[in-house]
Amino acid sequence: MKESTEEKVLTASQRKSLVRRRNMMGQGTTMGPMMLWNAALFIFPLIYLIVLSFATNSGFGKMTYGLSFENFKAVFSGTYRTVLFSSLKMAFWVTILVSVFAYPYAYFVARKPKKYQSLLILLIMIPSWTNSLLRVYAIQNLMSTNGIINTILVNLHIVNEPIQMLSTDFAVYFGMVFTTIPFMILPLYSNMQKIDTSVLEAGRDLGATNFQLFWKVIFPVSLPGLSSGIVLVFIPAMANFFITDMLGGGKSINVGNVIQSQFSTSNNWPMGSAVSIVLMVISCIVILGCNKFVDVKAHARKGR
Repeated sequence: MKESTEEKVLTASQRKSLVRRRNMMGQGTTMGPMMLWNAALFIFPLIYLIVLSFATNSGFGKMTYGLSFENFKAVFSGTYRTVLFSSLKMAFWVTILVSVFAYPYAYFVARKPKKYQSLLILLIMIPSWTNSLLRVYAIQNLMSTNGIINTILVNLHIVNEPIQMLSTDFAVYFGMVFTTIPFMILPLYSNMQKIDTSVLEAGRDLGATNFQLFWKVIFPVSLPGLSSGIVLVFIPAMANFFITDMLGGGKSINVGNVIQSQFSTSNNWPMGSAVSIVLMVISCIVILGCNKFVDVKAHARKGR
């Protein structure tokens, strides 16, 4: 009797082990093609990009493979350094502007009844469903000397002659903000939905000011969404070259313009690869910094 019980127990454990093994094999069969696909589309090109960044340009589209740091030295000197810092500055201010405009709208939508929220989010998302180039062309038509804005201003006698809006920093910043603002609104909105209105009402009953409610309740809850939005806005703002080309008229140059020109016009792939690697490192620093900031704030709240 005892032996038969032990046999049953052993059989049950063996059965569990067999099921676990089959599940692992099934996962491996499922994940295998995906891992190969990711390796083909991301890992191998990244490795090749790193190898190229240490090569030297031999002229006429030729390069010599090796372990040279000259490309990276060039990134942090002269014109390249100026462009890098100006790109960081532009991305910083674009992110600030997008946050300032997106935050109140996301909060406004989150506080509306459910039946209106989808419509209000849809109004923001519809432009982003179209191609980015088409949106920039639309902005060009709005801001050109014969565009809608100048036509209205002249017809209303607000100005005597059309204002030069294209080929200015204002046009570039406007284009950047317009194309990236949905990526800030959505994560903010999804986090602000979690705010319990009864907590805000209780805070007001206890005499809390609007600023105190924002700082103690709204901001901490929305912080993960704000962090995600910063990543989704900051990185494209550094590298979006066609907005600076089309709206800046070549006067505004960012890292994306440098990468594009090195790979296409100058045919200097090692230099373009080095700039791309630096951009990727900056992107990783931004992502890790935002995640760390959110984690620190979350631990601080739990410790209270």
